[in-house]
Amino acid sequence: MSGVPDASLGRLMPSDLKALSRAAHNDAPLILVARCVMSGTIEHPSEVWLDGTFDGFLVCDTFVLGKTGKFSGQLIASKVVFAGEADAEVYANQL
Repeated sequence: MSGVPDASLGRLMPSDLKALSRAAHNDAPLILVARCVMSGTIEHPSEVWLDGTFDGFLVCDTFVLGKTGKFSGQLIASKVVFAGEADAEVYANQL
């Protein structure tokens, strides 16, 4: 597949880093898995999926809180979907 790093060598080449940088700018979703625990500020231009735990300030286009997700803090998003636990101030266009 073009533009995808070759992990078979076990190391990244400079061309791989460029491909990863391009992929990061394509508004790929940010996914925080179930065992992930974070706090702080996240600003992401696209979707954020939270199955882990986050405490802080989050700004994104679409926020999805999965069944195992726990969110506390402030959230600003265009669209929000809650299935997990939240203790937050939420500012959204669509819940």
